[in-house]
Amino acid sequence: MKNIPSVMVAWSLFLSALVSVPSPGSAGLPAPPPLLVPAPPLVVLIPGTYVYFAPDLDADLIFYGGRWYRPYGGRWYVTSHYNGPWGFVAPKKVPRV
Repeated sequence: MKNIPSVMVAWSLFLSALVSVPSPGSAGLPAPPPLLVPAPPLVVLIPGTYVYFAPDLDADLIFYGGRWYRPYGGRWYVTSHYNGPWGFVAPKKVPRV
């Protein structure tokens, strides 16, 4: 059996785990600017974790547990799609992996 590249694994996890996220700007906070990524970004598995990182983007973008996470302006945001829309996530709800 061939090894499936981590990008394919991340993409299949993403498709199988679409979940609802808070609305943009929830909690009265401005949402980060959108990422304009025309195709699913290349992601790389962070060794020893189940976390994927998109190294080729100008912004930090992390994939974990079917959601995309993005730090911006000292806060964390989450979405079910890599281009957003982004919703604020409380620091205690950001996975600690």
